[in-house]
Amino acid sequence: MARFEVSKPLTPDTIGHNEPQDTGNVDRDNTTTQTKPKKGRKAGSRKTRCEFKLTLTRTPSNKWDVTVLNGTHNHEPSLNPSTHPTHRKLTQDKVKLVKSMSDRAAKPWDILLAMRQLDLETHVTTANIQNQKAKLRKEELGGRTATEALLELLMNSSDWATSWVKDPNTNGLNRLLFCNHKCPGILSFWGRQTQIVCQ
Repeated sequence: MARFEVSKPLTPDTIGHNEPQDTGNVDRDNTTTQTKPKKGRKAGSRKTRCEFKLTLTRTPSNKWDVTVLNGTHNHEPSLNPSTHPTHRKLTQDKVKLVKSMSDRAAKPWDILLAMRQLDLETHVTTANIQNQKAKLRKEELGGRTATEALLELLMNSSDWATSWVKDPNTNGLNRLLFCNHKCPGILSFWGRQTQIVCQ
């Protein structure tokens, strides 16, 4: 007989996310917790130290027996399932849709509208789509910068005549000039300036 206990932790976790640090944030239960400032994305803890607790026990007939040990919550119920990340998780079909539409330069809002046409009950947000686009781009670059990827694409194509200059000290790209053999236009990048010459 399988038995599972489901509850919210009553004490700070052992990883150290709730250890006192420099700056304070207020949790849902209006208690102040300390978190260390981080670079990059700002993500707060969702923990509220809710005391709700239940046990699930599988019976011999493969049904579940639910026993509520503590039915007390210290927060209001969620008004929308989209407040929970698990409901916003992208399925494989949705990831394929994001990739397909991103390849055609579609904006996150347009991708979301397409998703809602396919699934009226979706709880995905534009932020989830932006995150997925960033993940796909990172995978596509494979550790390269966007400029390195562009240069590799140009060098592997027979359609482009390419010239570049690198800084010998930093190995950074100082100048990139490329021209499509089929087009009389030249697109030149020199430092931060973009110059288009049409003949």
